Amino acid sequence: YIIILFYTSNQTKYGYVLVSGAITTQTYFCCHGLENKQCLTEPERAQYGGGIIVNPGFYRNMKGWTVFGKGAIKDQISNEGNRFIVAHSRTQPLDSFSQKVQLRKGMLYTFSAWFQVSEGSDTVSVIFRTKGSELVRGGHVIAKHGCWTLLKGGIVSNFSSSVEILFESKNSTVEIWADNVSLQPFTKKQWRSLQDASIE
Repeated sequence: YIIILFYTSNQTKYGYVLVSGAITTQTYFCCHGLENKQCLTEPERAQYGGGIIVNPGFYRNMKGWTVFGKGAIKDQISNEGNRFIVAHSRTQPLDSFSQKVQLRKGMLYTFSAWFQVSEGSDTVSVIFRTKGSELVRGGHVIAKHGCWTLLKGGIVSNFSSSVEILFESKNSTVEIWADNVSLQPFTKKQWRSLQDASIE
């Protein structure tokens, strides 16, 4: 397999880690938000309008999203009128919300989502569940109550298949809050053009 390097708009390099599985993927992830000591009380808009994610900003309640595990989910509205999804009544780290998407062989996908927890702080991770029920872990961020934190990164799929995107936090007593989830596909040519434009 070829190890691919992605470039963000500030030209920082993020390399792929090869992950074996029923769907072999290469993943890269980074975090944003707490490291620069910003506290965003409202998340920014979904990148690329959410890409192939159905209902990325939860304006249609929870359409496209389902419960994963044994907890429960609901949509909630902030004091400023922003909608987001909540995983509550959790008993296991993987009790959360999920959505199935179709990945195509050779495509590059950028992922991003904003997270918060109901109290304190905890690590929130994105998980890609393959058809064979293997859990491929992506990146993670330290989510904090009162501040929205961005997790962003991406995957390359070496096979065409559906995967389920879900989330995890080790502390199952806290609620996981998420908003403006995005998964945007690119061909390698499109990605190179995008990076060339950002460097210019």
